Amino acid sequence: MRLITNHLRDLEQATLECLEVPNEILPEKFHNNKTGYVGLDKIDKVCNNRDGISDYEKKKAEKARRVELYRNQVENNGEICYEL
Repeated sequence: MRLITNHLRDLEQATLECLEVPNEILPEKFHNNKTGYVGLDKIDKVCNNRDGISDYEKKKAEKARRVELYRNQVENNGEICYEL
């Protein structure tokens, strides 16, 4: 059983991947001169890199979140319901 937070996280990622912003309303450093627009997922990645948040750190935070989730499940139910 997937938790609603997992569905919301998936929805957020899907939204970032499907929405695109035209170059005209973006700062120069975000422009994609080939297509004339940039996906929000690319903008998010550039901002994370600028702010010093690496993919490794995101994966590490996700792992910590899952460990906490599984720990709570074991304490409450005595078993783990793994996420897919």
